[in-house]
Amino acid sequence: MRVPSTRVHLEFEPTKQLAFKGALNMHFQADPSLAVDHESDLSGGGGESASPRLSDLDESRAFEEHWTCSRASNASLTLSRSDGTTEEFTDLCSSYGAVNFGHCNEDIRLPAKPGSDLVAGIYPPEAERFSRWLTNALDVKDFKVLFQVGGSFAVSTALSLALRNRPGKILSIEGGFHGLGLDALSATTAQRSMALQETPIRQSLASFVDVLTPGETDIDWSGISCLIFEPIQGARGYVPLDADWLHEICAQAGAARVTVIADEIQCGFFRFGDFSVARSMGLSPDILLFSKSITNGLYPLSAVVYRETLEAAIGDGVVLAHTFQTSAIGCYAACAVADYLDSHDVEADCRRVAQPLADAAARMAENHWAQDIYQIGPSLSFRPLMNAGDLIKECFVDQVLILGGGMEGERIRIAPPLTIGTKDLQGALEIVLSRLSAASAPVAPAVH
Repeated sequence: MRVPSTRVHLEFEPTKQLAFKGALNMHFQADPSLAVDHESDLSGGGGESASPRLSDLDESRAFEEHWTCSRASNASLTLSRSDGTTEEFTDLCSSYGAVNFGHCNEDIRLPAKPGSDLVAGIYPPEAERFSRWLTNALDVKDFKVLFQVGGSFAVSTALSLALRNRPGKILSIEGGFHGLGLDALSATTAQRSMALQETPIRQSLASFVDVLTPGETDIDWSGISCLIFEPIQGARGYVPLDADWLHEICAQAGAARVTVIADEIQCGFFRFGDFSVARSMGLSPDILLFSKSITNGLYPLSAVVYRETLEAAIGDGVVLAHTFQTSAIGCYAACAVADYLDSHDVEADCRRVAQPLADAAARMAENHWAQDIYQIGPSLSFRPLMNAGDLIKECFVDQVLILGGGMEGERIRIAPPLTIGTKDLQGALEIVLSRLSAASAPVAPAVH
């Protein structure tokens, strides 16, 4: 079942884009005078002069000051400043779609006493259980599931399977984001310049990738190994690809024996109202990729769901695996999510969350506060008339977390946990709308 959505697609000129202070001493000295009080260090001691040891080479720089999270429950977060003061926030981004079913969901829990942890090359029985559940949920036959660690490695694995079967170029779609690994980043166009991994080594791989413009159908498939796409492009700003166009190019790829890869790492597991957007569109990719809410934030597990026939090009020899690929904790978490989805009416949650978002989208369009608006089930994205980065900062001041997006960061993404209370969602959206309204209000002329 697909959750009803509305799309308001308008065009306008793009706007411009705009530590933890722990002093954990890692030196072990025999001299008692140099003994370390680990308890005080871990509690944040060291005084104001202590320099942070935790790197900020990540997206925390957007907040301009250092915060830590001491509590997360459903859509509520308790964030602490370096001086120990705290504030309560509402999360409208679900950690990039990794906790679609709410932070620390009481119904999605790891075993109190795990039976296993990590054994080289050997999975726990829960791995087979979840693999069967996932392929059944996708309604695919003669497919297998290969677990990986994180979304980027899932993409890398999918590309490798395709290239082993048919050497050639990777065909990606403009606006896609597929991860930070060198091969995954090479297939990425949205926000690639912001990646730490965007180096001369990565750039040397550019010749292995061709980029397709959405809507383009005149394609020479002769030198193409695989086609990779996000049905709804995440980093670009929750922008959906046209379903009829995807059907057309996937049919062309299939006729040319090109492997089709649907990257649903960001859009799967009900982020937009469907368990699998590609399957709900009626597509039959050779490989489907999932991660993020596959464990609802409990473990960085990913799943490569691929046609069994792709194994023929690999042979019978041993294939290297990541150390944590066989983690029991990841499999326990995935099974807990599967049990949750089987016992809860998640589609009803999607419809409930979608309504306030649809109301907000209508107000934005009616008042001309934003354009290029997409409300797709329980998610909303738009290009504000004000600077997107400024809106994120102003909402943060008002204790609401929203995400940026777009090719150059010109869009806003809103993706609340599906478990958020309706009144909490409406209140947080009202803050966003009030900031948009204030930015569009005419400025009174100065009186001299």
